[in-house]
Amino acid sequence: RAMLWASLAMAPNLLVYGLMRFTDLLMLGALGTAKDAGEYGALSTVSQLVQIYPLAASQSLGPRVSRCYARGDVAGMKAELDGYLRFASISAGFVFAGVAAFGDRLDLVFGPSFSFRSDVAFLLPLGYLLSGALAPMGFALSMTGRHRAELMILSGGLAGLVALCALLIPSQGQLGAAIAVAVAFAAVNLVRFGVVARALGFVPGRLADVAPPLVALVCAFGARALADMAGERTLFVTALGCVLYAALFGAIAILAFADDAARARLSGLWRGRT
Repeated sequence: RAMLWASLAMAPNLLVYGLMRFTDLLMLGALGTAKDAGEYGALSTVSQLVQIYPLAASQSLGPRVSRCYARGDVAGMKAELDGYLRFASISAGFVFAGVAAFGDRLDLVFGPSFSFRSDVAFLLPLGYLLSGALAPMGFALSMTGRHRAELMILSGGLAGLVALCALLIPSQGQLGAAIAVAVAFAAVNLVRFGVVARALGFVPGRLADVAPPLVALVCAFGARALADMAGERTLFVTALGCVLYAALFGAIAILAFADDAARARLSGLWRGRT
């Protein structure tokens, strides 16, 4: 019975968070042009690849956090969240920087009728990076009996997203929607992070977890510049830059950012295993 009531309270969290993932596209379609909506929708779909690892890892993270909380194991909770944030920063940061650097060249894939903006290609994956990397803060609330606080934060984020879209899209179009996504996801996840730190008595993660996405940006734009020196703006040259970026950042991630456990997981991903 207690589990049923908890599930009923947590269900709206999933609904509200799900709505946040496509509200920007719906409002751009209603307030912007069809061309803007098409281009933005294509880029948004690609940008959501940033969350592949966070969404997969979160399926098992929630129960582990809940078990630690039930045992009163605060150190265990912190270890679970720290481990997640470390690897999510590396994996999600890698995809974020790749989309930010090469996203404006998706017209080479979708066709010349599409035109992708570099500022939107940066802001959209940034919003999803913040959402994916800090997603476990939601588990740290909902899996420790604070699902109502989680719902209030998410509801405020959804309301803010709608308000920002309504304010910015008519004048800024795609850029306005991308700004709204980045600001809304940043606000929601930073508030959750602060609430978790205060409620549970520890700050999840380390300051060093901020480094991988920043280094990834440098590698991605550097690889793009080097590839551009080799030829014109073509699909082959862009693919060459992507391969160079993957090799460069992969080496740095394994040597500098990952601990032994993360190195093993990264190596497994590299060999095509999960």
